[in-house]
Amino acid sequence: MNDLIESFKSYASEKLSNPLIPAFLVSWLIFNYPITLNLLTDTSAADKIEFIKNYLHTDDGFFYQSLTYPLLAALFYVFAYPGITGEIIVYLNWIKKLSTNRRLKHERNTLLTPDQVSKLKAQYRAETRSLEEEIERLQSKLNAAKSEQADLNLHLTDLGKKISTLESNNDSLEKDINSKNNDIRELIETNKTLNLTLNAMHETCEQAEAQIKTLKTQVIEKELEIDKLKKSLKEKNRETASKTNQLSKRFKSAQLSREIPGGISSSRLHLPQNKED
Repeated sequence: MNDLIESFKSYASEKLSNPLIPAFLVSWLIFNYPITLNLLTDTSAADKIEFIKNYLHTDDGFFYQSLTYPLLAALFYVFAYPGITGEIIVYLNWIKKLSTNRRLKHERNTLLTPDQVSKLKAQYRAETRSLEEEIERLQSKLNAAKSEQADLNLHLTDLGKKISTLESNNDSLEKDINSKNNDIRELIETNKTLNLTLNAMHETCEQAEAQIKTLKTQVIEKELEIDKLKKSLKEKNRETASKTNQLSKRFKSAQLSREIPGGISSSRLHLPQNKED
């Protein structure tokens, strides 16, 4: 079995080593690309076979598409293409050789004389000096630029320090501002509390004023009552004084009657007094 497989491999490699067979296969796949595309589709095997039959069984379809055109293309690739390629290579080599000869001829015809060489050397030295001067000028500019860059770096460093200081001061200011804002909020709350207290005090004062007005009214009324009482008391005092005077007069009359002999009896003296009482 192994010998059969090896013999088949050797036979296949021998046949494939012939360039005509691979060329024919490639040409056949190119000319019959619908079959190749149909084999790559997802249709069923029966549909693929039916498509191939319909494609090949046409008028002269099998002869031209499957044999003549692929074979002619393979023969052209195997026999004509190498010759054409060789001719192209020969033509390119001839063009290259012709260009080389022309370049060498031009170089031989353009050899310089000693005077031309001296002039070129002098021109070269002048250009070299000019370039050296330009290099020195550019180098001085570069040094100045480096110095300026160093100064700018120092300035940037100073600015960075100042920025750091300003940021630190800004942080401190922000803290102070926050503290002041807190104090302001506390003062606002305190002011609100004081306003509430003041409003309460105003209300209390208004109530006290109303009470004072009421008390003043009551005092006026009491004063009027006191005036009435004073007037009444004065009248009472007048009446009392009048009665006292009358009693005093009667008492004096009674004493006089006692001192007079055969005077009036005591029962008669006390009779008017009992009336007064």
